[in-house]
Amino acid sequence: MTVAVAFWRSLDRKLPLLIAAVLLVTVATFTASAYHLVQRVLLTAAAERLQGASAPLALSLAESARRQRTTAVETARQPALARFLTTGDDRAGARRALARSWSSGSGATVHGRLELRDAHGAVVLDSATGPAPARSAWVDRVIREGAARPGELLVAPLTRSGDSVFTTSLVAVPAPDAGGGAARDTATPAVLGYVVDMRLASGRGMQSIRELLGRDAAFLVGSPETGVWTDLAHAAPPPPAGVRAGARLVYDASPRGPGVGAATAVAGTPWLLWVEQSRAAVLAPMTSLLGRLSLLALVVVVAGTLGAWALSRRITAPIIALADAADHVAADAAPHAAADPPPRGRDEVARLTDAFARMAARVTESREELEGRVAERTARLETALRELELAHAELVKKERLAMLGQLASAVGHELRNPLGVMTNALYVIEQCVPDGPPLVREYLDLLRGQIAASERIVGDLLDTARVRAPAPEAVALGEFVDAQLHRLGATPGVAIERRIGDDVPPVRMDPTQLSQILLNLVTNAVQAMGEGGGEDGAGGRLIIEATAAEAGDRVRLAVTDTGPGMPPEVLDRIFDPLFTTKARGLGLGLWVSQSLASANGATLHAASRPGEGATFTLDMPAAVPAAAGAA
Repeated sequence: MTVAVAFWRSLDRKLPLLIAAVLLVTVATFTASAYHLVQRVLLTAAAERLQGASAPLALSLAESARRQRTTAVETARQPALARFLTTGDDRAGARRALARSWSSGSGATVHGRLELRDAHGAVVLDSATGPAPARSAWVDRVIREGAARPGELLVAPLTRSGDSVFTTSLVAVPAPDAGGGAARDTATPAVLGYVVDMRLASGRGMQSIRELLGRDAAFLVGSPETGVWTDLAHAAPPPPAGVRAGARLVYDASPRGPGVGAATAVAGTPWLLWVEQSRAAVLAPMTSLLGRLSLLALVVVVAGTLGAWALSRRITAPIIALADAADHVAADAAPHAAADPPPRGRDEVARLTDAFARMAARVTESREELEGRVAERTARLETALRELELAHAELVKKERLAMLGQLASAVGHELRNPLGVMTNALYVIEQCVPDGPPLVREYLDLLRGQIAASERIVGDLLDTARVRAPAPEAVALGEFVDAQLHRLGATPGVAIERRIGDDVPPVRMDPTQLSQILLNLVTNAVQAMGEGGGEDGAGGRLIIEATAAEAGDRVRLAVTDTGPGMPPEVLDRIFDPLFTTKARGLGLGLWVSQSLASANGATLHAASRPGEGATFTLDMPAAVPAAAGAA
């Protein structure tokens, strides 16, 4: 397969194929253009031929209408009809007169209806044979408007009843003159009644008409006004839209398929004669022409391909010699030494390009090797630099914590004594003035709160210096949380909601350290909502919820507030020591809480979004797994 592909990639093969393709496209384009041109000429000529062939047929139909007009006018002037319309006598004579008009002198049976109406349009005599149409609205309108004059035949548009098409004509019956004859043409006598002739459109003489038009042609007679068309045997689908007298159409869609046709008006009637021929019949002569053009195109393409192959051989010979010389240079061989076989699947120009590319390959390989070594050394250096930065950051953190521990150990013990004295003094003052003024009680509560805050700060400082080994025991969360909330005291503007069910198992934690963790979390949440981040603008809602894990070996305690929340950059550093966003405080509470949780085998995580509050989750080990407790 590879050898075959390589064989066709040479210019000796590609150039002839390219020229053959160009010749093929050119011949196909010219053939298609000639086909469309001849097609247009044939269709136009067919339309003109049909227009000429329809003229004699239209003339024949007009002559038939003229004879019918003459017969109808003579019938209308029969004295028997005038006498019957005037006096009502001689009904038999009037019927015989109508019968002569009905047969039209042909002796053939005519299907339809022949009516004699009075001046008001009422039917006084009626003769019908075979299928007959319903009462004509056109006849009623003509009589009502008085549009018919004596001696003038009016022909209506074609009408349809089921699969039958009918022609309708009307002639007025004039009143006799004083001499008893028919009225003169120069006068306008009174109209006594009307003879209405409604007969089935027949196709007598159709064989001669078909021979005149041709075997593949068809004709229709119809009224564009009513949209009724017939082939003089049955009702037929209408021709394409836009048919009018004198029009020649080449159409793509009709009930009988694409074709060409011509329309001619039938003189003396509101009818049109439509003659059409299918497009396949018109274009049949082009089949042989298309076959000859295809054979000629094949000859041209084959001759062009052979000429292109001869030309490509003259062009590619020098290129092959040049490519061979380039191969020798690339192989570091003498100009006349035997060269290696050229790579397969490449033409001469590609071989030349590849040979010169291989001459520069050695320099490129050396440069790529050098760049690879530089990139490898750079990657190692970047890795070492990152490790050095991490080590430096960790060292700085440890130094800060060491200094903080020394400072906390020295300052914490010095502050505990004054705070104890202040607490005792506050107790003595409360005992001395139990019923003091409200202002005094308010300031005493303020002092008590500040002393408690100071004690927490001192406790955080001391906790940074040493973390006492925990003494874990079973702690019932419900009672424990209630005790810590009571210890917290009043929280003005903050509603606390406790969601701890009886099915939550106890946890195994150091009660003192758990108390410090919970107080830190609740205090931070209350302070955050007190800064205006709650749902009501000042304060908010604090939710403490405990849930047991599915396995029953862990208990999650979540503290959720409706405060202002934290942006991502603050959330990432919330557990770093000495990091705080408050105006007061050392930023040690959360760091100490995480350290105490880790010492007890628990984990502390935070989740928050700006404007959506914050949730701190303490994941603790259960004292007794749920399955064991149930057993």
